[in-house]
Amino acid sequence: SEAGLARLPAAHFDIVLCYLSQSGGNTNLETVRQLRETAPDIPVIVLSDVTDEDLAISAVKIGAQDYLVQGECDLNLIERSIRYAIERQQAQKALAMQHAELGDSQQKLLEQTHILESILLSLSDGVIVANKDGQFLFFNPAGEQMVGLGAADIRPEEWPQHYQLYLSDGVTPYPPNELPLVRAMRGESFVNEEVIVSRADDTTVSLSVNGSPLRDPQGNLNGGTIVFRDMTEAKTADREIRRLNTELEKRVRERTAELATINDELEAFCYSVSHDLRRPLRHLDGYSLTLLEGYRDKLDDRGIEFLENVRSAAQHMGELIDALLRMSRTSRGQVRRKQFNLSKTVQLISRQLQHRDPQREVEVHINDDIFVLGDPDLLAAALE
Repeated sequence: SEAGLARLPAAHFDIVLCYLSQSGGNTNLETVRQLRETAPDIPVIVLSDVTDEDLAISAVKIGAQDYLVQGECDLNLIERSIRYAIERQQAQKALAMQHAELGDSQQKLLEQTHILESILLSLSDGVIVANKDGQFLFFNPAGEQMVGLGAADIRPEEWPQHYQLYLSDGVTPYPPNELPLVRAMRGESFVNEEVIVSRADDTTVSLSVNGSPLRDPQGNLNGGTIVFRDMTEAKTADREIRRLNTELEKRVRERTAELATINDELEAFCYSVSHDLRRPLRHLDGYSLTLLEGYRDKLDDRGIEFLENVRSAAQHMGELIDALLRMSRTSRGQVRRKQFNLSKTVQLISRQLQHRDPQREVEVHINDDIFVLGDPDLLAAALE
């Protein structure tokens, strides 16, 4: 009835049993159709006193779960039919939910796949993926640009010749079994393998390759993946740095040899000064002293002054020779750095200078307790 149809959407029913009677002239399936349209989630069983196979088939086609003939079924059959109808309806609901969830999962998977492809396509590093049979699954644009060619339907043993792949010497063709992608397909992982590519535009590219195997969720080996970048400029810069270092080392050796020669010449000069100049200086000083002591009464004051000046000059020249010798030893000595009191060192040197030349009047101001890092012996020798 219309009242019953109106109650279906608001009320909760597990099943609807629709009775069709030939005696009442109610064999029209329109009621069943209205039930399915009004409450499509509620199963419908038709119970009729009409044994008509075409009518039963039509009832099932428009949505009835079952068609029972009165007089040919008992209560157990009716009960079993109702239970099965409810279970089928619940199973259909569960299946519909699973289908919807599967559709959502597929949509999310498509979205994630699109994001991953976008990332791989936008990478500046080259990326190549191959399955276990050596068929390319992915070859991004950056990889095509570096290699000079894209994916090709060829066997792995043909890759070195097709892509012009060489070992790091740039001359030896890369052995097919040792190619980074082939090794990754075998299950190996590695980093920074060098591959030289001779491209069709007559340019040579040095690639640094990292590789890893491609596995399914169960851990089975399904192929390999390599990621690589162009290291040509970095390799050229490294060669230039090594060349500059070699040149610098050569210059250092040459400069060291020059310094050694200069030190040898300085040492020879100091030896010459020490042995060749001291003797005439001693003669000048000795003869002048002899004249002053033996012939003072025969010399006037001006002559005595001249002889004393000669002696003073000879002694001063001897001090200069001693200073040259000390400087030579200082330049060849090893520097021993340590922290020391610079104020005390300068005070000691100042007292030594005053004692050596008491007639010289010099005013010295030295701050207290100044500590520095250096060689106090070399400093003393240089100040003297």
